[in-house]
Amino acid sequence: MENVIDVNDFSFFYGDKPVLEHVSFHIAKGEIIGLLGENGSGKTTFLDSLYGFHGKQEAILILSTNPVIDNQMIKENVSYIQDTPNLLDYLTAEQYIKFICHIEKLDYDNKKEEIMRYVDLFDLSGEYQSKLIKDYSFGMKKKIQIIGELFLHKNIILIDEPTNGLDIGMIISLKKLLKQEHNTFSSTIIISSHNTQFLEDVCDRILLFNHHQIVKDIINDSSLNLETEFLNAKSMESEQAYGQG
Repeated sequence: MENVIDVNDFSFFYGDKPVLEHVSFHIAKGEIIGLLGENGSGKTTFLDSLYGFHGKQEAILILSTNPVIDNQMIKENVSYIQDTPNLLDYLTAEQYIKFICHIEKLDYDNKKEEIMRYVDLFDLSGEYQSKLIKDYSFGMKKKIQIIGELFLHKNIILIDEPTNGLDIGMIISLKKLLKQEHNTFSSTIIISSHNTQFLEDVCDRILLFNHHQIVKDIINDSSLNLETEFLNAKSMESEQAYGQG
């Protein structure tokens, strides 16, 4: 199967501090991959690097090109739903979605029926046309952020902490929406999350991050208990630290 992402011995430092060291793996077209690890383990830095926020990365190939912020191939084919919504607060949600259509060269009227299905799904119809985004709660902003990327149906979707700010009903809806996106458009989806159940319910594979590295590549099957896998990795880390002490 064709790989859309190849990572070969990738390392990243903030000054002298290592964030990721010697990371290597491959993602095939149409896979849904989860990233699991504690805060500071490098998951967000890796997603940022994939999108090109940290400059050109020679050790990463995404769609056969090195990521960098002005790479047109990445702009046209990759969506990034970041942990904290970065929206245009002085617009209404409808104006914001129209703006997205404008910069993506899409006709809003042609997409409106589909967009409104998302708006209804996320229970935003009452505020969609009238309320400024600056007056939205964090969770409502998160919903608009998700809608503003998913209706574009890009080939690769990067998502950082998708469940932050969402209640249980919205989390269930988002899981269904991501599976629908994958099944309909063969999207490759990479999700960083602390929500182990969300990753188990959605992903084909989970990459376990620890101490700046990927310590395990886990196939998701009926026997998987992701919490146990994570705790086992932590236990092995503690044993190794004790042995060195």
